[in-house]
Amino acid sequence: MKVKKAGIVYKRKSERAHSLLVKMVNMLESRGIEPLIVDKGEDHAEGFPVHSKEEVSSNADCIFVIGGDGTFLSTVDVAVSRGLPVLGVNAGGLGFLTEISPEEMEVAIDEFLQGKCEVEERALLDAFLLRDNHEIMQKIVLNDAVVTKSAIARLMEIDLYVGGYFAARFRADGVIVSTPTGSTAYSLASGGPVVEPEVRAHIITAICPHSLTVRPMVIPDKYEIRIEIRKASREEEGAFLTLDGQTGAAMRVGDVLLARRSEKCLKLVRRKNRNYFEVLRKKLSWSGP
Repeated sequence: MKVKKAGIVYKRKSERAHSLLVKMVNMLESRGIEPLIVDKGEDHAEGFPVHSKEEVSSNADCIFVIGGDGTFLSTVDVAVSRGLPVLGVNAGGLGFLTEISPEEMEVAIDEFLQGKCEVEERALLDAFLLRDNHEIMQKIVLNDAVVTKSAIARLMEIDLYVGGYFAARFRADGVIVSTPTGSTAYSLASGGPVVEPEVRAHIITAICPHSLTVRPMVIPDKYEIRIEIRKASREEEGAFLTLDGQTGAAMRVGDVLLARRSEKCLKLVRRKNRNYFEVLRKKLSWSGP
């Protein structure tokens, strides 16, 4: 693809990320590509002009991310509206999404500009928070939608519906609905399975359930998931909904989380010399050659 303008999202207040930002901007400009750094509430990015998310989404041909997976997740709404491919450079922690190392950044970007990279389509969730049958919050999610108890709340009682059918009622600290991409995030830490990203599935994982018989479930992504808060220790603030770790809202008893596969997808850029299981081995420290 011909790239004339490239959006850049980087991890603020990180010396490593800023150093890579300077290198990336110089690299792009030397190749005749205009960098558009996404504004995060500042009028500049430590010496560089910034642009609104709407401006970047409308004008960029691709998105480059410098940071960890949290920084990557903050770019989803910028990228998906026009189906922009996203390449992530790891300047954070584990980096399942930002898997390009700083040392290979320049080579990886050149490969992408020359059409030598693979572009995977990752499934997304449309997540909705409903109260009294009215939508009060909506977001496209790449990793997960998480319902957790508030800091001083006791166990919640949760009703789970799958595809319109009542599936379970259980007590727990919360519940996670994740995509296959998000299966290696909070769901994995809560005992959920690793699911290869091309599998068309949703993963439902209870957080610290009261009963050991409540196990993680992997279901076809053709089904809509409905989670209703039945009981909590406080009527007004019984739970909290977090979407991709980026935005959230307090949930009350009777509130509903709806999650369904989105018609949109995220285009994730990967080098051809990589495969998913290699990433798992490295990030999870699995043994092997």
